[in-house]
Amino acid sequence: YYPQSATLYVTLLFVVLIAGVWYITARAISSAMAEYNAASIEQLLKELRIIRKGDHSHRIHWERDDEFKEVANQTNYLLDTLEKLNASNTELLQLNSRIEIEQLTAQMNPHFLYNTLEIIRSLALYDGEKAGKIISLLTEVLRYSAESGRSEVLLEEDIGHLHSYIAIQQCRFGERLACSLSYDEECGMCRVPKLFLQPLIENSIKYGYRKKMDLSIDVQGHMEGNMLIFKVKDNGGGMDAAQAEELQNRLLQHDNNSTSIGLRNLSRRIYLKYGSNSGIQISNTEGVGLEVIVRIEQKQG
Repeated sequence: YYPQSATLYVTLLFVVLIAGVWYITARAISSAMAEYNAASIEQLLKELRIIRKGDHSHRIHWERDDEFKEVANQTNYLLDTLEKLNASNTELLQLNSRIEIEQLTAQMNPHFLYNTLEIIRSLALYDGEKAGKIISLLTEVLRYSAESGRSEVLLEEDIGHLHSYIAIQQCRFGERLACSLSYDEECGMCRVPKLFLQPLIENSIKYGYRKKMDLSIDVQGHMEGNMLIFKVKDNGGGMDAAQAEELQNRLLQHDNNSTSIGLRNLSRRIYLKYGSNSGIQISNTEGVGLEVIVRIEQKQG
């Protein structure tokens, strides 16, 4: 009996000792991990304080291969994303400001005003009523162009302005200019950049009459899902194949180094405002004409 009791006692004592060792070891490991985690968190906070104080280019450098490395990597990714977004927004604001001024200048440039005023002067001699109508149309065009504070409007509003512009140009060129405009009813409430179609028509007129005596421009709009698509097609002879290829490449790259107020500038503006699925492409047939395709993705909700 005694040997059995002694054996049981020794066994219990051994178990207690093992448990104690495990407890002490666990406490030591837990304490070490706590200290390690505390040090890691402190390091992360230290890095973030640098960023918070204004050094937005700073990124977290993490050499330890632990769970905090993933936190550091995700934080750096978030900072990179925010930096790109901020850069895009800043560029968009600058571009919008520049375009607003350039568009106003374009609509009030000496050539447009001179040609329109010449029409009015000529009409005033034998058709005062029609001259008064052109004056009203010109006033509408200039007022809409000069209206500040809005870079985005409903399509139906922009189209209303466009009709006034087309009417002036048709009065100038007479039967030599045919311009048709049509779009699906559902397009009317889409949000679009202010004055986004007018420069495309202006571009067709400017270059089309260099090769043709009579010019036809067809403007059509429709929806494909949440994508608004407009096509502006003319029979003005198109572009040289090499020039068209160069322009197309610049449009696809969303080139932001151009100071032009033409297709590249408009394409860049649409890309920044509406995302990478939006922009401008061209379809050129040398000797026949040019088609400009505008895609503007509409935000859901």
